[in-house]
Amino acid sequence: HTRYPLVTGVQTCALPILPTISAADAGRVYNIKDLTGSGATNTITVNVAAASGNLIDGASSKVINTAYGSMMLQSDGSNNWMIL
Repeated sequence: HTRYPLVTGVQTCALPILPTISAADAGRVYNIKDLTGSGATNTITVNVAAASGNLIDGASSKVINTAYGSMMLQSDGSNNWMIL
């Protein structure tokens, strides 16, 4: 588990680069959530490294912009992240 500290303000969360993760981690589910309820004003951007060629449902980043919003993602073990 990777936990990001709870801090105020706009946040960015970078996903691991695929396929450099281990075979044991392929298919792992990541859940990212606004625990403070400030997501409407302090957005959380979930992204992948630009040079990696990885995508999140066809995009290089996705944003959580609602209070207590969340995003659950799973890797395909190759080069894509899927929002579940």
